[in-house]
Amino acid sequence: MFGTIGRDERMTDFSSDQIGALQDTLQGEYAAIYAYGVIGARSVGEDQRLKGLRAMRTHTALRDWLREQLNASGTAAVPAAPSYQLPNPITDNKTAAKAAATIENRLARSWAALAARTPITDDNVTSRQYAVNTSMECGTRAVSWGSGVQAFPH
Repeated sequence: MFGTIGRDERMTDFSSDQIGALQDTLQGEYAAIYAYGVIGARSVGEDQRLKGLRAMRTHTALRDWLREQLNASGTAAVPAAPSYQLPNPITDNKTAAKAAATIENRLARSWAALAARTPITDDNVTSRQYAVNTSMECGTRAVSWGSGVQAFPH
């Protein structure tokens, strides 16, 4: 999980564009954590609940990494909102899976945008690869929730 980067890796030389991408991705991770809480609560059956819990744990770790990057840059992380709008109403396993797939596709785009805004330097190459790998992992999770395969998630 999380590609080739270790938790102690830090990006350096932050641009305002990169800070914005970190903050945007962090907001997406907050929304995913919130949504997976709802998905877990409204899912029927142990398998889907556990799948949602695993995804929530993954996104919690990703949130923490993003906050660490922002702290390393001297920038305060945007706080989480008290609630987030779900992509669709969640009433059963089918609508829960649809919401999860949508969330993962959104995050795949967000992590890809972060990778695109991370300059290629000796100090940042591992962090950029982390963002690329995380984008791919989000896309893989989207497919596991029933999304079609997309070259560029939308």
